Amino acid sequence: MNIPIYIDKNLLAAIGVDLIGMMLDQTKAKGGSVGLNWLIQSNISVDTSSTVGRDIRELLPERILYMVYPEVTNRFDTVEKFIERTTSSSPKSLLPGEAVLVKGTLSFPDMPAPSFDPFSPPDLTVRTFSVHGEKCFVGRLEGNGFKMPVYFLEEAKQQVCFCHQMPVEVLGIVRWSPAYSTGGARSLNYIVRAGALMLR
Repeated sequence: MNIPIYIDKNLLAAIGVDLIGMMLDQTKAKGGSVGLNWLIQSNISVDTSSTVGRDIRELLPERILYMVYPEVTNRFDTVEKFIERTTSSSPKSLLPGEAVLVKGTLSFPDMPAPSFDPFSPPDLTVRTFSVHGEKCFVGRLEGNGFKMPVYFLEEAKQQVCFCHQMPVEVLGIVRWSPAYSTGGARSLNYIVRAGALMLR
């Protein structure tokens, strides 16, 4: 897995509930046997077990990501392959709400690449939009002449914007959008709402 840059814990937990369940059970078992003596040929066996349940919503965001990442089946090495699966003519067309992993180069055309000083972090300003009722800003995921929008919650700007012009992998869900052109003479009715961003 690549280096996690930003994780939207609420969205990732919702994806996790769908893919791995909400409660993770850990069972510990102890076993033992007692033999009497050579005269009495008998064995007594005692087994005990205890189970601890954990709600994934209470775990660290990174732990949720490490568990969810291998379970995502819709994986795309290029933006173009993702776009091919979003067309309605595809026999395995994606549906809104499905989890996806898409690789590409992330950019923010309206913003110059910021410089970062850990002792005096910059206060970044981004244009926000209401996307399915959430206050988001948009990044452009590109590759091989194709581009698609990826929406991040506004609070992600302090991490995400430093990935300008970098190769990334986005874990998110497919959402409906009015039609737009992706380049390459194709159009989409889907966007990706990011749950996690990883540098490659």
